[in-house]
Amino acid sequence: MSTTKMVFHGSDIEKICEIYHLKQENIVKFGANVNPLGLSENVKKQLASHLDILSSYPDRDYTSLRNTISDYCNVPANFILPGNGSSELIALLIQERNPKHTLILGPTYSEYSRELSFSGSTQEYYHLREERNFTLDVEDLCKTLENGYDFLILCNPNNPTSSAIMQEDLRKLIAFCADKDIFVMIDETYVEFVNSDYYIESGNFFRIRNVQLAYAFDKSLLAKIRLQALKVYVNIQNLKTWKHNTGYTPELGGTATAFGVDNGSYPVPAVYTFGINLTF
Repeated sequence: MSTTKMVFHGSDIEKICEIYHLKQENIVKFGANVNPLGLSENVKKQLASHLDILSSYPDRDYTSLRNTISDYCNVPANFILPGNGSSELIALLIQERNPKHTLILGPTYSEYSRELSFSGSTQEYYHLREERNFTLDVEDLCKTLENGYDFLILCNPNNPTSSAIMQEDLRKLIAFCADKDIFVMIDETYVEFVNSDYYIESGNFFRIRNVQLAYAFDKSLLAKIRLQALKVYVNIQNLKTWKHNTGYTPELGGTATAFGVDNGSYPVPAVYTFGINLTF
């Protein structure tokens, strides 16, 4: 006897109750980005105090919103496309890329498969394994991707396994896909709920801070040109830095509550100074 597994969005409470014979009041909703404790009283007050804005047509370019997100995420505003929920953005991206052969890292959010079904793309799953605690084997995934895929979908951290691909592995994977001309879609809806070390990089570094090379000419030679001393030198500051972080410098200050946070620091310049010392 063959069976069909029901696929539906985690917020479809009515369908869940129908299929599994449950009562709505007995379900705590973690299947969508909704606070199970309800709307904050403070949020209610803020919304009520700004109801007048509903009479104004919104900015179609979302300028203020994009600038706010730009400051928060430290990315250029023109890289940001607001959408009416993540499902709309997923659908737009798949429509724009028009993939032919898609690999989905699973088990994961069912909306990816649903939107792909409208695109005509083939879709297959690379399943995270329970015996590996749902952590990704990047090398094995790369071998699988060599089988003619042109589109890869990742949910990171993943829903529902909560496993996350750390930065080093993610860079290896993206570099591989770039070399194979495979477009990578990364859904980071839950990124701010991940362990705090997700965006932490090693701050260890070694820097050649100051180097000075000088040459003093022989006095017997200088006597012929009536000089007591002649020295030429070059001084180099910040000649070379060996580091592990992806920013320009690992030397970051900050405040007591946000120390060591890289909000787009400027690179440390290397300064070359040449000089001549003469004594007549």
